Amino acid sequence: MSLRGDGSRPSDRASLAERIREVFGDAQYPTEPLLSHDCDECRQMLDILSNRHWASLRASELIPKASSLALLAPEGLCFFLPAYMLATLESYDLVDVIPDNLLFALTPERGNELRFSSLMSCLTDDQKTVVRLFIQYLADLDPLTYAQRCEQALASFPEPPTQ
Repeated sequence: MSLRGDGSRPSDRASLAERIREVFGDAQYPTEPLLSHDCDECRQMLDILSNRHWASLRASELIPKASSLALLAPEGLCFFLPAYMLATLESYDLVDVIPDNLLFALTPERGNELRFSSLMSCLTDDQKTVVRLFIQYLADLDPLTYAQRCEQALASFPEPPTQ
């Protein structure tokens, strides 16, 4: 499952990052609550994310709250997903559990089916395609760690139509 330069998939990290920025660039800040509930950890996440566009967030801001990704409500996850994907692409050696948490969020496992369904409904087809490319990239980047989880996640993201 290597990334090819045939136009169907970005051939490198930089082109994938560019596609993420392009496809999610006009995303609007959510009108729904960002977080799924209220707790101390949620309030800390709000301190980082409130009134911020995903494109303004840096990996260094997301890494300390890497395990808090699961606290985002589906609309919040949909909006901030590109920031977490870019953090993974641009700072892979530093992002700790962000890739694992992304794969959990992007896989409809028992207990998070409704959350996953809500996430899928707020992503456009182009965004789903880019998320699929990201998952494929992650599987290629570290197959020993991610191949199985990526395969599970990819099963839920339709192949983009061939042109």
